[in-house]
Amino acid sequence: NDCGVMEDFPFKAEYSKSSRASCKACKRKIDKDVLRLAVMVQSPMFDGKVPNWYHSSCFFTKQRPKSIADIGNCESLRWEDQETIKKEIESLGCNDGDSKLLLKDYRTEYAKSNKSTCRSCNAAIKKGEVRISKKDFDSDISKRYGPTEAWHHLQCFVENREELSYFESADRLPGFKTLSKEDQIMLKSKLKKMKRKAVDQVDGAPPVKVKVEDTSGERKIQNEQLFKIRDKLSSLTKTELEELLAFNELEPRSSPSTTLDHLADVMTFGVPLPCDKCNSNHIVFRSGIGYQCSGDLTEWTKCKNVFKDPPKRIFKVPDELKEEYSFLKKFKGRVQTRIFDEAYHQEREKAFQKDMNSKVAGSGHLQNMVFSIDVDLGRKPTHIKYLIEHYGGKVTTNPRASTAALISTKENISNKTPKVLLAERHHVHVVPVEFLDEVIQGGAIHLVAKMAISPWGSDVEARLHQSSKSISGGNRSGVKAISGSATMVIKNGAVVFPESNLVYEAHVLKNKNQFYSAVLNKVDLSRGTNAYYKLQLLESDDTKRRKYWVFRAWGRIGTTIGGTKVESCASLDNALDIFNEVYEDKTGNYWGSVGASKIPGKFFPVEIEMGNDIVTPDLKGAGSKSKLKQPIIDLVLQIFDIDAMKKSLIEFELDLKKMPLGNISKRQIKEGYKVLSEASNLILSNDTNKTQLLLDCSNRFYSLIPHDFGMNVPPLLDNSTIIQHKSDMLENLLEIALAYNILKKEEGEKVDETIDDDIVDKYYRCLKTDIDVVEEGSEEFQLIERYLKNTHAKTHQNYELDLLEVFTIARRGEAKRYKPYKKLHNRKLLWHGSRLTNYAGIISQGLRIAPPEAPTTGYMFGKGIYFADIMSKSANYCFTSPSNPIGLMLLCEVALGNMHELTKADFITTLPPGKHSTKGVGRHAPDPSASVVKDDVEVPLGLPVRDKSIKSDLLYNEYIVYDPSQVNIKYLLKTRFRFKYNDE
Repeated sequence: NDCGVMEDFPFKAEYSKSSRASCKACKRKIDKDVLRLAVMVQSPMFDGKVPNWYHSSCFFTKQRPKSIADIGNCESLRWEDQETIKKEIESLGCNDGDSKLLLKDYRTEYAKSNKSTCRSCNAAIKKGEVRISKKDFDSDISKRYGPTEAWHHLQCFVENREELSYFESADRLPGFKTLSKEDQIMLKSKLKKMKRKAVDQVDGAPPVKVKVEDTSGERKIQNEQLFKIRDKLSSLTKTELEELLAFNELEPRSSPSTTLDHLADVMTFGVPLPCDKCNSNHIVFRSGIGYQCSGDLTEWTKCKNVFKDPPKRIFKVPDELKEEYSFLKKFKGRVQTRIFDEAYHQEREKAFQKDMNSKVAGSGHLQNMVFSIDVDLGRKPTHIKYLIEHYGGKVTTNPRASTAALISTKENISNKTPKVLLAERHHVHVVPVEFLDEVIQGGAIHLVAKMAISPWGSDVEARLHQSSKSISGGNRSGVKAISGSATMVIKNGAVVFPESNLVYEAHVLKNKNQFYSAVLNKVDLSRGTNAYYKLQLLESDDTKRRKYWVFRAWGRIGTTIGGTKVESCASLDNALDIFNEVYEDKTGNYWGSVGASKIPGKFFPVEIEMGNDIVTPDLKGAGSKSKLKQPIIDLVLQIFDIDAMKKSLIEFELDLKKMPLGNISKRQIKEGYKVLSEASNLILSNDTNKTQLLLDCSNRFYSLIPHDFGMNVPPLLDNSTIIQHKSDMLENLLEIALAYNILKKEEGEKVDETIDDDIVDKYYRCLKTDIDVVEEGSEEFQLIERYLKNTHAKTHQNYELDLLEVFTIARRGEAKRYKPYKKLHNRKLLWHGSRLTNYAGIISQGLRIAPPEAPTTGYMFGKGIYFADIMSKSANYCFTSPSNPIGLMLLCEVALGNMHELTKADFITTLPPGKHSTKGVGRHAPDPSASVVKDDVEVPLGLPVRDKSIKSDLLYNEYIVYDPSQVNIKYLLKTRFRFKYNDE
């Protein structure tokens, strides 16, 4: 695709290919073969950008490129046009008082209402107050529709005038003379003419200026040589141009214009030899980049190999064309080095890195979250606003019910600033500015509640749901939040996509046990693509008058970008033909072929199990008919809470629209694990092609497991932190899929209609576990409560823990499995914590070891089942928050036997002979003299004490067994975490 790299440039220049386009500024037609410039804007119809074209003379009245490096294709223009564009940009950047065009970007006036907001401090500008505007050319709306006014308080403008690039005196401001004499005098005293300071590097030391040799003379000569050939080639037919390419073993281009560009380049400078990375003949010149390969590194990833001066061979002309065209007969091929504009290339590299940092480094940590910024935070409001937007968030003036958090200070809470009062009224958490430093670790929703410094705050997830409505409703660039999975209607065993509007009159066609339904994905991090395509063949429910439709939907995951089409078909055969044709066009595979292969540049089928999504049951009155004890009823309803499962996966940025919970294929999840393992090994390797291979891993992973990143570029899987994060996500996905399968199995079971069963009893039976309540005040309860309180470590004091209930757990078959280990010495009662949403799987299936496909990242002592003798160490793995404070923990009898003791990380695959478990020895441990032995099982409930003789990397003990049979779950504890909001 010739425009693949062009999308990296915010602007584009070329010679018009036709006279169909109109100028976005003057609305008049742009003639063919004249210089035109465009701003690249997001298409509302597909996952990609499209050009908004301007006459070259109109472009700079509406757009403001920062430098020549922002404009793609410049080096492929005629020399005089390159120079014209450079001079235009230089005139915009000089601001020496002579540029009337730049002064028009500013304006001062009295505020006409109370509706405007200061772009510097984010506070309201009062009606009648003097305000100053600098036109905004950079926002998505400004690029699409033209510049918008960005207003500032007078004092804010004065304080930020260097950032706003205003160095003139006040009387040069347009609108100055409309102010009163008093305000003119006041304004002149505050805005005096000043010299522009040297530009400093924002972070670190000033950049070293690299002396660039002036090669303009040689480049001008080469440019004239190239266009001399290009102009002559334009007289050839399309077939003749393609014949020239084929004769030199070159791939055809996508348009006559790009064909002429490529031929002119290879005839002037020589034909690049095949790429040394992918062995293809796809190396072409890219302005601002160099010679770049556009071949396929793998079926998932483009090559993107870049050369400054690739090895070349001489271009040859076929004899028949020599006879036809005299200039081709005279042509003598040669190899020469194409000289680049080094300054342009250096500027382009900086601009590209800055752009990628803004899109990728943030990784959408605050995607679909809205924040309000208070006053007196110790950092510039503009910097705070930049960080929020950098991480994918948005800023609003005042806290509302839909706001994720107010960024403020404890002093502001004490002083009850207006924004603090609004936050309290709407139950919005207040977080310190340091929140923005911590959010790069991920888990922003959890972090808001964890870092809150206010004693109030409602459910963050619920507030985000409100926020998503406002974002999707008002954002023209097409970003929207998706706070839950789509409402699905299952008919005849398959879900009909609701966007078809045929849910209540048609069903998915089934033929030979196969539903004609497909969900396709295409991810390419190098281009920022995260696209989907959905396809269904629908058959009417009316059997007397059969109708058939082919439905398709496409767009970017997690946004409103895209479209749909419902095509009525004359017959079933007609519908099948259309469905098969579209599927083959999009995937490169035949429908129904076993083991679909990934074809370069094509979509890939997401493996889902049709009809496995279950309708969330109405739990109103659930348990009223059950004979189970009320605490057990409450527990069962909690661990099968479908909405809680969805919320936990949304935190991981999973796309529940394309991949509803019940449709997740275990095989595809395991494939995802394999990709993570491959990426983890690559990170530790010295492979010279590491970056490209990690890009390939990332493309595969996000294709297998669809994610919702909104408009952000999916983050590269290039460090152990993100590998661990995604591995945790897949672990949760497997646990929740297991819970869904349990519910689905129960839903499908035939029951005796005479038995009026309560839904809680059905869920309870699915667990295949005998659960009972330990009476509060009993000796057993008191022992467990003492163990819990004594082993709450001093380093985990950001919360207190209330013990609400203790349940005995007897998993059917587990005691029998554990029986051989009952005779093993050194058995302890130890803690294990996990997310609440994982407990349906844990109770029904027991504690399990990570699958072999899972990466080794995060397992300090190998893949096993981990336990602790310090309660709070395990409690941290419950991942609770002030808005979700209920956590569940296990106490398990663990047969440890002879322990392999270690003081630092060592990935265990096989234990040494004679050892039954591993102990990561911590510097602190429960006082062994206070341990209690009950039924030959040690309960290490002593207060934590420091053993100064132990030199270890671990603060507390960890116990690991590598055989699930060594574990017997004894108790489940229901706890409430009381977080200390104002803890110093």
